[in-house]
Amino acid sequence: MVGYSFYTDVYMGYELGEKEFSPLAARAEEILDRLVSRYNGVISGPDSRDMAVCAMAEALRHYKNRDGLAQATVGGVSVRYSDGSAKRLMGELYERASIYVDFHRGVG
Repeated sequence: MVGYSFYTDVYMGYELGEKEFSPLAARAEEILDRLVSRYNGVISGPDSRDMAVCAMAEALRHYKNRDGLAQATVGGVSVRYSDGSAKRLMGELYERASIYVDFHRGVG
């Protein structure tokens, strides 16, 4: 698992606090593994996998905090997410991962 010191010292991340980084990085690793398997991903650089995880963890935080939210009501505690928001998130995660991972879609 990617450590917080890697996130701050190598990736040079600053958006995530130490406590929120670990669960987001764990989720990002799970998704990255699925993407690599599904799209024949090749991770060539020594830090490429960890860099992709950091980038994806930040995207997960953005989505969690605001990107998928279409409506929120405080008085009646109503929250609604926009249609297609999960699809947009997966697209964003794929884009961020593809900075560090070579995906070969359709090649089997």
